[in-house]
Amino acid sequence: MSKSGRNLLIALGCFLLVFSYIGYDLAQLQAGLEAPNAAVLSSAEGNTLSTHPAPAISTYEKISVEVAPELTIDVQIREAADATANIFLVHGAGGGAWVWEEYFAELPATYNLYAISWRGHYTSSPVQNANVADYVTDQLAVLAEIQARNGLPTHIVGHSYGGATSVLTAAEIPDQVASIHLVAPVVPLDYTVLQRNLVPLIMRPILANALETELADAIAAEASGADTQGSGSYAKMFIDYPQMERYWDLHAAKPYSVEKPGLIGGDGLDPAWQLTLEAAYAAIDQADIPVWFLIARYDNVIIPSEQRETALEIGADYTEFESGHYIQLDSEATASAAFIANNLATISQ
Repeated sequence: MSKSGRNLLIALGCFLLVFSYIGYDLAQLQAGLEAPNAAVLSSAEGNTLSTHPAPAISTYEKISVEVAPELTIDVQIREAADATANIFLVHGAGGGAWVWEEYFAELPATYNLYAISWRGHYTSSPVQNANVADYVTDQLAVLAEIQARNGLPTHIVGHSYGGATSVLTAAEIPDQVASIHLVAPVVPLDYTVLQRNLVPLIMRPILANALETELADAIAAEASGADTQGSGSYAKMFIDYPQMERYWDLHAAKPYSVEKPGLIGGDGLDPAWQLTLEAAYAAIDQADIPVWFLIARYDNVIIPSEQRETALEIGADYTEFESGHYIQLDSEATASAAFIANNLATISQ
């Protein structure tokens, strides 16, 4: 073989080695996820909540909070004259107040419930894009309205990215937050040096484009009346598949449940934002706000071990549930609601 041929093979080998390492390094962002086996899935489907669903969230009263001209945030509420505290429920990426239907039926009547729908989600004002700062603004406005309504202590329950925005919100107004429950929450990503440089360069543009395409497709499908089928990562967010199909048909394929590019394809993977989130977790620790993590054993979105590590770092308690990412709608919905209620009861004693 000629010298030039050997040099070409060496260069090719080096390229493949570097490319393989990059692929391995990026893959570690999702390493540690556990898939349920057939027995787990069968058990979950045998006890599906879809056979006795909770009342639709739309059956509850709704209030609208104006955040800016022509921008209102809708909140589904359940209030009682003798309530002793408030629970503010924050959905995650692509969600809406509808993700809390089971909790509205399960949580004790001694609590007023307020389930926000961020801008661009469910029945709130439609927007084509939004980011973490926008959602925190929405939450602060709603919390101010809740305080104006009754002045009772307010507990926050946040799911997924709503867990992250709940932590960011509590870090801004720690004296107004009585406790926080984080349901399969987004936690800071401990980027390697390579990930810190490649994620913004490679993954953020890809995700942003995918979300823009998904939103356009969902709008087109709704306009044409086409029937959509639950698939992809959403299907794996439940171990109770009949319940997953039910919520896909009701909400998840709708344009208002497609996340805006500014969250996951923007702030969510930004290294600087990761540091901001890390500082917010540290802030709620310093503020001595009681915090509990509800971790889904079969979470296909947020690595359970990373959630456990974050909980330990801030001195929070955590409990694991035999569930997919949507703990509050999946097979452990009732058990997780009881877990929250029991924790809140200990605070009030």
